[in-house]
Amino acid sequence: MIRIFAQWQDRVILSEDSHHHLVNVLRIQPQEMIELVIDDHVYLAKVHQVKPLVIERLEKIESNHELPFLITLIYPISKGERFDWVVQKATELGVHELIPCSSERTVVVWQPADLSKKFQRYQRMIDEATLQCKREKRMIMERYISLHEALTLTFDHQWIASEYHLKHDQSTDMIPVIAKGKHVAMVVGPEGGFSEKEIQFAIQQQFQPISLGPSILRTETAVTVALSMLRDRGIYHAK
Repeated sequence: MIRIFAQWQDRVILSEDSHHHLVNVLRIQPQEMIELVIDDHVYLAKVHQVKPLVIERLEKIESNHELPFLITLIYPISKGERFDWVVQKATELGVHELIPCSSERTVVVWQPADLSKKFQRYQRMIDEATLQCKREKRMIMERYISLHEALTLTFDHQWIASEYHLKHDQSTDMIPVIAKGKHVAMVVGPEGGFSEKEIQFAIQQQFQPISLGPSILRTETAVTVALSMLRDRGIYHAK
């Protein structure tokens, strides 16, 4: 069933993009049933007419595709389509917030004047991925800061993927079972990885270094592996 974001103001309100997608791309027809995501809740709805578009919101649907804990992904920006891929996969893997940042080895640097347009573009990408994977909550991506500043943030549990710690006792076993409601952070490096200085600062800030395995992974692969490790320790073990 088609799922789309909407607002409720005594009637169903769609954004211009959502309206275009529903009417001109999906070619919705009268009497079709759809799902509306409104304020993180899902509602069954019926299309009464298309021109003008009239949608009736029906009953609330019990729907929960969110993780039982919150993940913040701290990620120095990668080049080209790699960052687009990270945004999409982080959304699909249940990340609560993605914090893009600059680090010693990042090649890409976002300028303050460009941030608004960039965040608008990525919000559209997040919305598409959210609807595709049936999540109820949009991933947050609203701030661009330095890695140093990001590492001063505190969470219930916090890890940094480190190629300098390739030991079995620094891998998955170092991630405890993540209890419901906890807020955890994972830091994954850019193409050139982290410097030893950055890893040491992270450790000083109580980030625990972990290994993602014996081989050096591409940055976008590392993100998927790291997030999958967290999901495994939460979804299948937490009570």
